[in-house]
Amino acid sequence: MLVLKQTFGKRSPEPIQFLWKELIARKNLTILFGAPGVGKSYIGLAIAYELARKGKTVLIYSGEEAEGQVIAKLERLNDNNKDREPLNHIFFLPSGAIPTPDVLSTVLSTHAPDFILIDPLVDVTAGECSSNDNARVRLFLTQLTQLASEQGMAILGVHHEVKMKRGFANEGDLITGAASWGAVARCCIRVIGRDVPLASEGMKSRNTLKAPDKCGLLKVVKSNIGRAGFGYHYEIKVGTHSEERDNETVQSLTQLEVAIGDRKLARSQELDEYETKAEEKPSEKLARDELDERKGNRAKFHEVLDRILPKGSGEEIPTKELEEDIYQEIGGKRLTIHKLVCKHTTHVRKGNDHYRTR
Repeated sequence: MLVLKQTFGKRSPEPIQFLWKELIARKNLTILFGAPGVGKSYIGLAIAYELARKGKTVLIYSGEEAEGQVIAKLERLNDNNKDREPLNHIFFLPSGAIPTPDVLSTVLSTHAPDFILIDPLVDVTAGECSSNDNARVRLFLTQLTQLASEQGMAILGVHHEVKMKRGFANEGDLITGAASWGAVARCCIRVIGRDVPLASEGMKSRNTLKAPDKCGLLKVVKSNIGRAGFGYHYEIKVGTHSEERDNETVQSLTQLEVAIGDRKLARSQELDEYETKAEEKPSEKLARDELDERKGNRAKFHEVLDRILPKGSGEEIPTKELEEDIYQEIGGKRLTIHKLVCKHTTHVRKGNDHYRTR
């Protein structure tokens, strides 16, 4: 028999406990998402390391990199420390284990981490459903959130965003897959990459990096535990060394620095500056340019059509003559002009001759 609990009068209201800035809180699931190559995984590891440096117990799952490669990154993040103490607070899921709610529940029966990093977050489904299956994804994430609440820990999942960004009203909807990914998470942070730093804006009271390889904005696009619409500037610098060993090229990580600004960027002007100058892929730029060109050509078409064949004038012009006159003025594809003429004018037939009128 299911027995309901009456909590009012027996338990006190709980304040929200943030582990990192005003973004990652205990008993909550946070999603860090963005386009490929903007530095999501580096940022996730930097947050995990920062919490370990403060004495918090951290559990890491990395489904896209070997454990040894993740350890190498953590060691480089620890280069500025005098000892390895922060690294002693970091643990990994056993080899081959997938971070499903059932597996994590077993691990948490003997361990009590303050923070769990799951990269990529989609692995929580263990391939049992499509990332677009809204109902199943919600089930997995709800179970994950319940674990976080029961254990008093924070979970950060790394996820991708959609490639084509037009047509989305909210930035939270850019998260790849079902709507449940962003709906169940209590906080969604978008990583917006840039090609050049904004004169190190937002890095106040922290040393900036010289010639960073990656930089941009961590923007809170959704929050059910605080306010949204603010962000922090970030910079990442990576150094590697390659050498030949036994006829193979071996590349070692020699430097990894991640700097995240201390100052909140909350004014719309500051946030817009990042987004309007954010790094854009060549394919996205080409698609945008083509769309803008089509919009411009259609505006010209209507301007010329209104001049040659005014609306409501009742004038009739031979179809071929009208199309040729428009083509001579705006150029473009003749087939496109023909379709637009057919769409925005009325056909009149006189014997074997064809005319257009409005």
